[in-house]
Amino acid sequence: MPEDIDLRICWAIPGSHIAAQASALIAGEWPDVPIVASLLKSSDTGVRALPHVRVLLRDGAVIGSVAILEDDMGSDGGVRNPWLGCLVVATPFRGLGLAPLLVVDALAIFDSWASDGEIWLFCAPALVSFYVRFGFKSVDLTHFEGSRQVVMERI
Repeated sequence: MPEDIDLRICWAIPGSHIAAQASALIAGEWPDVPIVASLLKSSDTGVRALPHVRVLLRDGAVIGSVAILEDDMGSDGGVRNPWLGCLVVATPFRGLGLAPLLVVDALAIFDSWASDGEIWLFCAPALVSFYVRFGFKSVDLTHFEGSRQVVMERI
């Protein structure tokens, strides 16, 4: 990871706020929403609350995110829980290995909480191979918010 990029835990941000920022980042524009310094904590706080959001910062600006969420699809009544979501890296910083870094970091946090737990995610079919290398396997195909998604599980 480049030295000028910092990985931090950022919690107590409402899940919908992070999801909205992640969606905007996917579209290529991170909204001009300042991350309040009081929400940024060191990465060793041990906080086990959901949502648990990790952000990448460069010069104080958020350039990427990943989260462990209680229920990312909102449609299965909590049967599948928790979820890995909001994995986004700003366009100018893609290709630097930051997305895998965020996934590995989030999974390490999750594993420290629940050594025998499962975690879920959903993604576009084109991204399945990206997640397979982290131990996820495809378990379902669904439509979510108008697009085809693969539901994946890691045990």
